Amino acid sequence: MISFFEPKVKRERGTVLLFAIFILSMLFAIGTGMTLVIIRGSKISQGSGDSFLARSAAETGIEKILLDSSPSNIPKTFLDNGSSYYIEVTDDGDEKPDGVDCNAPVYCIQSFGEFGRSIQIVEIVI
Repeated sequence: MISFFEPKVKRERGTVLLFAIFILSMLFAIGTGMTLVIIRGSKISQGSGDSFLARSAAETGIEKILLDSSPSNIPKTFLDNGSSYYIEVTDDGDEKPDGVDCNAPVYCIQSFGEFGRSIQIVEIVI
């Protein structure tokens, strides 16, 4: 009786090996996919942080210009956190830069905040 079952067991050994390789391949694919999702999520989170810091820099520029008695262009200014801003001021008599639709009675002020690869623009009209 033992010899009756031996040929069947020998044939199934190859099947078990193939099944084990298939399962390991699937686990590897799932692990690789999860790793890619985590890496992409990390990059998206970093981009959100960069965007927040760029927006904060642009708002800092607006606050700075509002404290001045006569608004004028401000060259790129770097802040302590590594972000920067610069200001472009257009009055009603100036030629408007491309993309600026400003019908301000006095001034149109654009503050450009930059951090990393993110740029945020805050515009006010006074």
